Amino acid sequence: MRLASKGESISCGVKARVMLSNLLGDQDLWEVLNADGVDDIAQRLSHHEGYRDHLSKLPMGEVHRQDLESALKHIPLSETGDFIGRLTGPRRDLLVHWGWRKDGDNIKSVLRRILWGRRDPSPGVERMFQVPLSRVRLEVLVSASTFQEVLEALKGTCYHQPLRQPLQRLQEGEVRDLFNAEMALDLTTEGNLYKALGRLDRDDRRHIGPLLGERWDLFNLYTIYRGRFILSMGAEEIMGQLLPHRHRLQLGFLRALAKAERPSSFAEELQRTPYGHVFNPKVMGDDMGLERNLKRHLFIKAAGILRRTPPSFGSVFCYIYIRELEVEDLITAIEDVRYDYDRRSAALYLSRPLIARGDSLWQ
Repeated sequence: MRLASKGESISCGVKARVMLSNLLGDQDLWEVLNADGVDDIAQRLSHHEGYRDHLSKLPMGEVHRQDLESALKHIPLSETGDFIGRLTGPRRDLLVHWGWRKDGDNIKSVLRRILWGRRDPSPGVERMFQVPLSRVRLEVLVSASTFQEVLEALKGTCYHQPLRQPLQRLQEGEVRDLFNAEMALDLTTEGNLYKALGRLDRDDRRHIGPLLGERWDLFNLYTIYRGRFILSMGAEEIMGQLLPHRHRLQLGFLRALAKAERPSSFAEELQRTPYGHVFNPKVMGDDMGLERNLKRHLFIKAAGILRRTPPSFGSVFCYIYIRELEVEDLITAIEDVRYDYDRRSAALYLSRPLIARGDSLWQ
């Protein structure tokens, strides 16, 4: 690694470690879960260093749920954009493509609105993810009212060609679900991220590669689970929807899982892999519990990298990832408070393991 490149890595890594103070402590999250309502959550977060500036424009005392969630969703991308401005070359490219995953989420949101035939106005650009350096014309996308208009809005982007056939089939009424369109988006965004990872030098890949590799393994396992036991897809159809990027699982093993007869046998096969605890028999059939396990595994993995390694580009990526998971936990907590769920039970469904742990995992 050249001296200037190493200096960039260390300086940004140091900044990421300083920014760990932006993250909430366990007690902070418990206070959010025990808040009296959405406005109380906004008030509590506005007193925390990592959220104060981001929530400063909200009208405290009359904060609406959608406005709070929108402000929170913008935070990880805003911080990603700050790091993009400090980095160069392959590191910068990787963070750009990491952010572009949220282009996919924006597109999925519009597609769902059209599929459900909702007549209410579009959520507006301000409620969508503000993706750094995105090439998607967000104003045109959110105004689309047909699948064909979505396709037109995506001309000139990397999403247009992969979505051409799925959206045409939806437009013509040949299919009535978004599975193929959403998988085309995932394959595109994750494929571009994989290519960006390959362009990093060996030192940068050493820490980020295993984290992204396990994330892709879990993505494929969850795709098989959903395809086999929720959507009743055939094995070959499922295999056609998997990411080609594998880390600790072989193709033959994935093919065997795609033929599993029951969720219990699927879970049993996975017990001899590093992911057995994620797909343990207790969560088979509990979609929320399974999604929690997926996120928690990666949260702990990222926190471990932060804890064990000196400041580097890996510190930057892991901080951004943990920040994103924290915001997702806050949005879950907002729903828990809004519907007055049992707070201790609600805590069990957060990415961060609040109940079984004490100090912050990255300390």
